Amino acid sequence: MASRDTALHALAAAAGAALTLSRLGTDLQLWSSAEFGFVAFPDRLVGGSSAMPQKRNAFLLEHVKAKAGAVIGAWTAAAATMRSTPFTNSIEVGTEAMAAVWPGLRAVAEGTVLARALVGGGVR
Repeated sequence: MASRDTALHALAAAAGAALTLSRLGTDLQLWSSAEFGFVAFPDRLVGGSSAMPQKRNAFLLEHVKAKAGAVIGAWTAAAATMRSTPFTNSIEVGTEAMAAVWPGLRAVAEGTVLARALVGGGVR
């Protein structure tokens, strides 16, 4: 009952997925640059620049890339809290370590939604 290894494994899988999405975001950001122009995003998915109004910034890509940091941070926090605790410890593991799990899983879910929007509306 005191073991939360399953939650930690789920968070590790979420971190792996978030890393993949982050790498996809990096590629899409490069491919949508003026130098490459392989991908274009619809106006509803980009913002402008106050300094250069003609520039199109895919701000959602930055959010997708940043979500990986949140998920990795959540896994690190949960794992660090669970380290060297006995299986009978229900406060340190069951309460404190688990507090990081849901925000981490939520971050990868949000990153997935954003990535789907970008991929679905971003191919020329």
